[in-house]
Amino acid sequence: MSQNPRGRRTRLTRAPSRDARSSRETAPGGASPARPLPYPGFVLLWIVRTGISLVLMTPLIVSPDILFPFVVGKALFARAIIEITFAFWAALVLFYCRHRPARSLVMAVFAVWLLVSSIAAVFGVSPTRSMWSTYERMQGVFDLAHWFAFALMAGSVFRSAAERRLLLGVNLVVGTAVCATSLIHHYGLIDVGLLGDRERRMASLLGNPMYLGAYVMLNALIGVALFAQVLGQPAGPVVRRIGSGAAGGLCALMVLVNLWTMWLSGTRSALAGLGAATLVFAAYAVWSGGEVARRMAGAVAALIVSAVVLLAVARTTTLLDPVVESSVMLSRMSSISQDAGVRWRVDFAKAGLRASLDRPVLGWGPENFVIAWGRYNRVDSDISDHAHNSLIEELTTKGVLGLLSYLAVWAAGMSVLLRSLGGLSGRDQFPLCLIGATLVACFVQSLFQVGTPVSTMQFSLLIAFAVSVEASGRTRESAGGADSPRRRADLRASLDRIAGVLTKPVRAGLALIIALTIVSLVHLNMRMYSAASAAAQGMSPSRLWSERLDDWTRSIRGFPGLANGPRMQFLENAVYLGVLSEEDFQRTAALVALEVGRGSRAEPQNWLLEARAAVVYQMATNRDREYLDVARRHVDRAAELAPGVPSIIGLVNAQEGLDAGGCAVLQD
Repeated sequence: MSQNPRGRRTRLTRAPSRDARSSRETAPGGASPARPLPYPGFVLLWIVRTGISLVLMTPLIVSPDILFPFVVGKALFARAIIEITFAFWAALVLFYCRHRPARSLVMAVFAVWLLVSSIAAVFGVSPTRSMWSTYERMQGVFDLAHWFAFALMAGSVFRSAAERRLLLGVNLVVGTAVCATSLIHHYGLIDVGLLGDRERRMASLLGNPMYLGAYVMLNALIGVALFAQVLGQPAGPVVRRIGSGAAGGLCALMVLVNLWTMWLSGTRSALAGLGAATLVFAAYAVWSGGEVARRMAGAVAALIVSAVVLLAVARTTTLLDPVVESSVMLSRMSSISQDAGVRWRVDFAKAGLRASLDRPVLGWGPENFVIAWGRYNRVDSDISDHAHNSLIEELTTKGVLGLLSYLAVWAAGMSVLLRSLGGLSGRDQFPLCLIGATLVACFVQSLFQVGTPVSTMQFSLLIAFAVSVEASGRTRESAGGADSPRRRADLRASLDRIAGVLTKPVRAGLALIIALTIVSLVHLNMRMYSAASAAAQGMSPSRLWSERLDDWTRSIRGFPGLANGPRMQFLENAVYLGVLSEEDFQRTAALVALEVGRGSRAEPQNWLLEARAAVVYQMATNRDREYLDVARRHVDRAAELAPGVPSIIGLVNAQEGLDAGGCAVLQD
């Protein structure tokens, strides 16, 4: 105790320590203090958020001047944006600890799945195809690594509920723009030349009505979740209520546009996914209790029963024929048992299961389903490079380990969402339950489709949402990991901070590696684009044959990892050897011999390549019988790799006719 000049006693107090001040800046539970980032960190954060939002615009990208314009351009755009964004994100998490990824079960399981996929690729029948896939699909381990990075970044920079709403809102707006483009073309309001002729099933920027239906169905469910969040906001001033009403009305309109587009696409797998999400919502309504919830569950049950009865009546009587024929969705649903596509999917699954018994642990390698299908197919069905079923695809190409790790990603995401429901009020539970239902719908529709860059994007977006929810529910690190103490956000302080970090050799080396990696990846994307563009020019029949040979050569040399696609297109066109001049014939024959050898070394079990080479050499025998032995060699190899495929059996029969002195005839 001491006495001041006025005679009053005062208590001596110690100035609070830096640790004490730091602890007061820490949020309850040890969370990092919710205070603004310094200006450079703020800029980095919003660059990363903008990049992630740009990735969600992938469905709008179409590249008409390259091979597979609805696929390749989308994949390369998404990869380039992810790579550039990753460089800024690396700087953000290096200099500002607050936005480093929190511990996440979902991302850990995702990393295991990526690791198993990589190992399966190394030990598969074609590591090259497993890594790079094909121009038609643009999947593979390389692509999966990008979507892992996307989920990692999005989960770390969109952490609050408001930030998650922003991310989902961007996705909903982009999806509605895709719907609007499809609708105005479908109804003839504006002729969008990229979409081709107006057919009964909806054309779209995704290139296939099946992909469109799957994409917009998930968008519709996301829109319902956003609509529920808007309605669940607490009442406030009149201006806020008016704004919430306008936002809710806009969400409802976008949901209806997406649902109508899904219906016009006639995508049955999307309808199955929507039905699964509806059942999940009904189960939630019953579990949550309450009179309103029970009524909602009853309405859902009545809707499902009505749909089943309608389909049963449509299939057993002709009373509803006019109604059924007027709708592409109803007509496709009513004729599902006679659809060849359904039968083929069953055949694909049988071949995949038989193939998995031969390689049960790690499978045939990612993207190598067509190799397994060729060896174990026993029926006359369409050739498939994918199983059209994610579970069969994972089991066949990545084995039991791949299938289990794949299922673990879905299970971890759903587990996080279910655990988070318990800590929320009833009003906040409803939107989160809808996102969980969307994840279920995404899984269900994957059981009937082939993966695409857009479908993988939607899957990664939902995984990132689960990662964000998981991070927001965990206790944060202590204040020592926060950006404290406060510093002025001037240029001098920012440079001092960066210099302080870069003096540490490990972090400096990490930054250098990331920079070099980004440069390398961008270089790969540019080469892929150029090679795909050259292949598209080679497919143009208006160009001279010598020019087309140059185009295919440039495409094959441009990116060797994807070269077998242009090689097979070249072989498909080289069958018309009989009409070529002697000079073009000799040049083509030399190029065929060179590229078939290189393609076989890259993919030793690619029976399609062997079959197309066999056809080329069979046709060449009409001009020079010396090619007969070469043709027989490729026929025998194709028959060894795909003994039960009807087209290969026909190829063997054609070779027997040639051996007997006949002439080669090009088959359809």
